[in-house]
Amino acid sequence: MTNRLFDKFGNELYVENGKVFLRLKESKRVRFLGYIKGDTFYTFRKRMHRFECMDAIGFNWHLMKYGKFRNVEIELETGDVMHITREHILEHGSTKMFKSQGYELQIFVPITVFNQIKSEVAI
Repeated sequence: MTNRLFDKFGNELYVENGKVFLRLKESKRVRFLGYIKGDTFYTFRKRMHRFECMDAIGFNWHLMKYGKFRNVEIELETGDVMHITREHILEHGSTKMFKSQGYELQIFVPITVFNQIKSEVAI
C-alpha cells in the first residue's frame, strides 16, 4: 500500500510513521485504525465494534487488500489477543458497504474463523 490511497467514494486511507488513519469523505473525521510494525498490523476492538449479526470483526477492505503486512493482531477490550493473517481475512471475509451511514467498504471475518486458524498463523 502506498502512504496515501483514495477509494472510489473519496475516502482516504493513509499511513504516517506507521500509524494507519482513515478520513471519511462524508464526515471529514479522521479515525485511527491501528499501526503497522514490521510485518504486522496491530489494532484494538471494543465489543461495540463487532458486527453482531455475523459475530464478526470488520476491517477496512483497502487496507487488507493493499497493505504490505502479513499478520494482523487484534487486542480486544477484554485483554484477549487474536491473530490472523491478511490472507485469511481476504479469503474468509465478507465485504459490506455502509455508505449511507458514512462508512467505507469493510471486510468482516466471523469470530469462528479466528478460532479455526489459530494454530496456522505465524506469530
